[in-house]
Amino acid sequence: MHNRQVNRVTSSFDIRLGSIESVKGDKFDFIIANILAEPLRNMAVDIVRLLNPNGCLVLSGILDKQADEVEKA
Repeated sequence: MHNRQVNRVTSSFDIRLGSIESVKGDKFDFIIANILAEPLRNMAVDIVRLLNPNGCLVLSGILDKQADEVEKA
């Protein structure tokens, strides 16, 4: 939140923190997830449904050896 104020972009975007259930039904232009590969695979369909067409999805916290399986999901 502090970085939004420092960079004067407080009205440009909304930050949500919590489980995927807390945002079901919403659509997003940009989604960032820093969680383990297994939960990402389990939530893959729901994550894609949340992303607007032409949206951007950034996933981190994934081991190189897990990347292909996460991408397939």
